[in-house]
Amino acid sequence: GGRLETGEGGGPLSREQLMAKHDQAMMDQEQQLEELEGSVHTLKTVGGCIGEEIDLHCRLLDDVSSDTDKVQEKMKRNQKSLGDLMQRQSTTCLWLAILVLAVTLILNIAIL
Repeated sequence: GGRLETGEGGGPLSREQLMAKHDQAMMDQEQQLEELEGSVHTLKTVGGCIGEEIDLHCRLLDDVSSDTDKVQEKMKRNQKSLGDLMQRQSTTCLWLAILVLAVTLILNIAIL
C-alpha cells in the first residue's frame, strides 16, 4: 500500500534520514508559518491605521456638516434681514414721497 521514501541510490531511507527529512519539513513549515504570522500582523496594523484614519475623516465631515448648517442658518437670517430692510426702504420712500406731495399741496393751497 504505502509508498516508501527512497534515497539518492534508489534504496529506502534509513530511520535517521527519514527523521532528518521530517525535521526539515517541519522547520520549513514553521518558517512559512512565521512569515505568514508577520504578514497577518502587518495587515492588522495597517487595518488599525485605516480604521483610525476613517474615524478622523468622519469627525472632520461631521464638523464640516455642522459648520455648513450654521452658515446656512446665518444666510437665512441675513436674507430675511435684507428682505425686511428692502421692505422698510420702499415703505420709507413712499412715506417720504407722500410727505413731499403733502407739503407741496399745502404750499399750493396757501399760495392760492
